[in-house]
Amino acid sequence: MRSTDTAQESVPVVAESPVASPTEIQAREALDIFIAVLIIVALAAISTTKRFMRLQRNRVLAALVAGGLPAFIVGVILGKNVLGVVEGETLLEVRPLVNIGLSWIGVIIGMQASRQAVRLVPKVLWKWVCLDTCTSLLISASLVIIVGYWWFPASGFSAAWLLLPILVVSTSTIGWSPETRSLSRNMTPGTSTLASLIQGGSGLSSLIAILFFGILSHLHVRTATEEVNVMPLAAIGDVALVIVIAVLLGLGCRWLLDRTSGRHGERVLVLLGILALLGGFSADLGLSPLLTSMIFGIIIGNMARGTKSLELLLTGGEHATAVFFYVLAGALLETNLPVQAWVVILVLVLFRWIVKPLVGKWMLAGVIEDQERGHRLWSAVTRQAPLAIVIGCSLVLMESSHLNRSLLSIIVIVSIISTVMGSAPLRVHGSARSSASMEAAT
Repeated sequence: MRSTDTAQESVPVVAESPVASPTEIQAREALDIFIAVLIIVALAAISTTKRFMRLQRNRVLAALVAGGLPAFIVGVILGKNVLGVVEGETLLEVRPLVNIGLSWIGVIIGMQASRQAVRLVPKVLWKWVCLDTCTSLLISASLVIIVGYWWFPASGFSAAWLLLPILVVSTSTIGWSPETRSLSRNMTPGTSTLASLIQGGSGLSSLIAILFFGILSHLHVRTATEEVNVMPLAAIGDVALVIVIAVLLGLGCRWLLDRTSGRHGERVLVLLGILALLGGFSADLGLSPLLTSMIFGIIIGNMARGTKSLELLLTGGEHATAVFFYVLAGALLETNLPVQAWVVILVLVLFRWIVKPLVGKWMLAGVIEDQERGHRLWSAVTRQAPLAIVIGCSLVLMESSHLNRSLLSIIVIVSIISTVMGSAPLRVHGSARSSASMEAAT
């Protein structure tokens, strides 16, 4: 008996770890969300400061910042792969903020389609953008169909189920980056014309991409039994509802702006209120915030009075909004992509690097001189458009599934690779210029 007691006394007592209550878990999640939003908003605010703008006088740094590379890195650190502050569920918690950002981008793009701006677009630019769009859609859709049968399981696989991957990859392939500042020093009349065509083509491509994604995404309907169906009538009804909401809010915005004193603060309040309404209506009715806000932007962009100051307000926050989505996309990045996804990435990068410049040079053969055909400005055409990241984030906002996050990751990786490759001519040019200076000095 005594030995038994001694044995019992020698057994160490292990203290039980306290189990967090549901209230404590919710508080921690709320704190993580608050910290994530605070960091993202702070980075967006820093990106608009004069000191940060001065750093972008370096052309390579300006190209990398325009492509979102620093923001992507910050997002990866905040994401589940490192700190775990931002995950797919976090995006759903900050849905109102994301919807305002989507509406902000959509309105900016829509306001570019004013009657005066459309009249100034040369025919050759329309032809270039149309051919680039058709080529992008053909290559990317064929790629997803071929790889899709290899990537996705045969059970439950159908053409309707494949519609969304085709739609996302296709729209992200349309267009190119409008950033030409880092590529356009010592401009000549010929290179100035080429830079204007590249910037204008990027804007037109963004309009087409939002129309394409916003309309066709309503064809993709997931039923209660997780089946995917294509419903054209439902898509027509949704698009009609989008137009009605955009027109009514456009008229309401016009009425509110007419009754303000013209002060900056009042216009900011009107703008934020309208953007919140655009995002809120779209989210509650299951509509595309980008499409609704773009049509709204087209409407107010063609109003005769008071839209210039509103456009300046929107463009002033455009860079901060882009940083917000870059960080968000980096945080949602999936690192365990299958081989099939890397095949898609490789083909899309090669398509951007080889085919897109060839299409542009062929269409502009009668507009640009021979010396402009080899100019480094064509590197802008190889870079992915920033709108692709926004479309990818809106996809995850619709449904935070593994497939949608994988599609967003494909877009992010293509954007990073195309940005780095598009910045390579700047390094080569800078090295050549430095070597020439040293030879001249000796």
